[in-house]
Amino acid sequence: MVEPCYNITEANLPLMANAIETQFKLYVNDTGLLCAIYGFETRRAVLDNSIKGNTKGGNYENVIAECLVKNGYKLYYYKPDDDHELEFLIEKEGSVIPVEVKAGNTSTVSLNNFINDYKPPVAYKFVNGNVGRTDDKITLPHYMVMFI
Repeated sequence: MVEPCYNITEANLPLMANAIETQFKLYVNDTGLLCAIYGFETRRAVLDNSIKGNTKGGNYENVIAECLVKNGYKLYYYKPDDDHELEFLIEKEGSVIPVEVKAGNTSTVSLNNFINDYKPPVAYKFVNGNVGRTDDKITLPHYMVMFI
């Protein structure tokens, strides 16, 4: 029913070895069921794209988490301090790859800090927007998560 996503202490392989077992988030394996739990008014707001706040971002995070899990990735997140959090880290082709999720297309301070600190071969930012690339940061629309 749910998939755990563990906080890690440092972004080195294997991520499981750096997981903090007492710090985790849970993502529902079916985003449709998650929306059904919210109730009618929230479901309607999702459908007419008037949803705002944490629920909007949480829905997008859940969709990305669901797709990553269904593509065989284990979920981890990185929260080095109270002001920064990177939604997901995945292990891909022998590297730790950061994945940032935005409900819109806003700045990515946490992702930029991670790139500067760890120098991953690629970093993904999923947005409600178009495709783009800046150095090793690839910006993709949410629906393209299935291709990573």
